[in-house]
Amino acid sequence: MPGMSDVDPGAADEPPPVARQWGYVPKEFLALNREMPKLAIRIATFCKRDTHDDFVAYHMANTRWLRISESLARLGYDVDMIVDTPAGIIQKAPGLRWVPVASARWHEYDVVKTEYHRGFKELCHLGGGGHPFIISRLGNVVGPDDAAPGGPFFGAERERLYDLQKSIGRCCRFVSVLSQAEADLFCRYSGATSRCVIVPAGADGTIPQPRRNPYSAFPERIALYAGNIRGFACKYRVNDGAEEEVVGQPQLNELWQRRLNALGGRLREKGIRLCFMGLGNVSALDPDSVTVLGPVPNAEIWDYHYFADVGIALAQGAVQWAECSKIPYYLRAGLPIVSETPIPNNTLIRDTNHGLIVDYGDDEMMAEAVAEATRRSWDRPAVQRHMVQHHTWDSRARLYDQLIRREMCDEDMLGTFATMAVARARNGA
Repeated sequence: MPGMSDVDPGAADEPPPVARQWGYVPKEFLALNREMPKLAIRIATFCKRDTHDDFVAYHMANTRWLRISESLARLGYDVDMIVDTPAGIIQKAPGLRWVPVASARWHEYDVVKTEYHRGFKELCHLGGGGHPFIISRLGNVVGPDDAAPGGPFFGAERERLYDLQKSIGRCCRFVSVLSQAEADLFCRYSGATSRCVIVPAGADGTIPQPRRNPYSAFPERIALYAGNIRGFACKYRVNDGAEEEVVGQPQLNELWQRRLNALGGRLREKGIRLCFMGLGNVSALDPDSVTVLGPVPNAEIWDYHYFADVGIALAQGAVQWAECSKIPYYLRAGLPIVSETPIPNNTLIRDTNHGLIVDYGDDEMMAEAVAEATRRSWDRPAVQRHMVQHHTWDSRARLYDQLIRREMCDEDMLGTFATMAVARARNGA
């Protein structure tokens, strides 16, 4: 598209002519509509290239991608997760397939949903950036310079994301963010006031019962910090198709390692062991202060939540725009939380009265609150029921469902959906 700085959807292979006739309702569709049963809406979801053999949901990016895709399929959509699998198309569940990148015909999908800045960028390189109905979900909204409000990205990393963000604002029909604060920022930076939707983090609806206590070797009470502390090297595709390796958010990684060490030392004095479960650079974590459990697949995390005494949520700084996705997961297992004031979805803690919230950066106050939380009696079953009723991934997928169905009633989109139905019929899809 004209004016695009970092990514040009038109630079990739163009779709067949029938897919470019957006807004045109061909006569073939009218005939097909009389002769064929109603066609389900087809959605392609895309996060990043990944071989299916390696696709284990350690990272929240993969977890959210998988869970939202599953939930949309349960709502009656035909959902294809586009992955780089050599095994061909794999039927994972009713309405849900894994489809190799090489087999993706982007123009035959009614909706394309991408995850994070990187998902949109790779979609463009794969030829799908010109699709008329892209929903791009952003994990963070970044500002035009290091001093501007936004996610904790700096220097060249922030510049790269901001350029992508401008492209996303121009090219995507909707942008999904986690919080109202991020929606306000995105609208301020892009001007796309009517195309930003808020879809908060969720949690699994069905989880296994407690099985084995993974902390049985430890005599202390357990404080769990679960998540991604950043600082690991990621490969990003650049404009010539090559990949370059970038260390993600090194400043945030340094901050969180320093804070976990300080908090863990204070908790040790109180007879509490701080355990870190998740991803990221842990090279500076003090083993005397923090027990590193490492990454655990999403399906296996629940015992670590069930058998802990309290969950920890640290803010990204004195101001935080994005939600903390670990909060709904802690609460889904009934785990009480100690959090910090800047985190937007502390509302979940307040709504459930299932934790304590302390001032940002006061490690002594947080240690005292953690100790207090381990002594209190909490109604874990009640908060689990609340999360199932109001905050599962299925409930989040219903927000997308409402959005898509509303757009299907929009006259400007009727021809788009009709044209793609014709393209699928011609190709035997």
